[in-house]
Amino acid sequence: MCLWRLIWGVRLERRDLSSSHEEADPILVQHAISRCMQGEKVRVVSDDTDVFLFLLHFYVSHKCTSDLYMCSPVADRSIVDLRATAQKHKDTTKAILVMHALTGADTVAATYNVGKKSALKALQAIDPESLSIIGVPQADLNEVCSSASAFLIACFGKTYADCKSMSECRLKMWKKKQELAHVSSCLDYHLQLKQPMKISRERTTKWHTG
Repeated sequence: MCLWRLIWGVRLERRDLSSSHEEADPILVQHAISRCMQGEKVRVVSDDTDVFLFLLHFYVSHKCTSDLYMCSPVADRSIVDLRATAQKHKDTTKAILVMHALTGADTVAATYNVGKKSALKALQAIDPESLSIIGVPQADLNEVCSSASAFLIACFGKTYADCKSMSECRLKMWKKKQELAHVSSCLDYHLQLKQPMKISRERTTKWHTG
């Protein structure tokens, strides 16, 4: 999709704002970041998690320095200072879209019992570079699954920190919930993990490239 701007009857093509996204959220963010890059103070009216994470990532990746705020359309809710938030989480913003794709977004299935708060905590506890492979289209899917599994296991907390695979993590979680101490194995989750990881990789790549 390419946009046009009319100035005194003259139509100018804005290739810098062209986009192949079908979703409104990335397009909204693209426009906001474009204004920030021109040094303008920007306020985005939204309380959507997708918008917040997109703004945070691209504010840092495009090296913006101007004021950027996000406020809710609902009265009396707090206003988020994106510049201050970006400075606080600058070490994790590079991998924040991968985190978002792995734990659930508008076009990606959510992970059971893992919210953005626990996912961000897990992201801060690991090397964010370890997730970079998930956004590489040519990356081996087995390596993508291994990298994603390590992160997802971390999201479930210290109780499951010693698990070596998602299959082991699921078994331990299921035994604890159902109180079935005698169960020693379950179906291998690695093959089931490939399809959602493939989708997460595709969405992350799409978000980065637009």
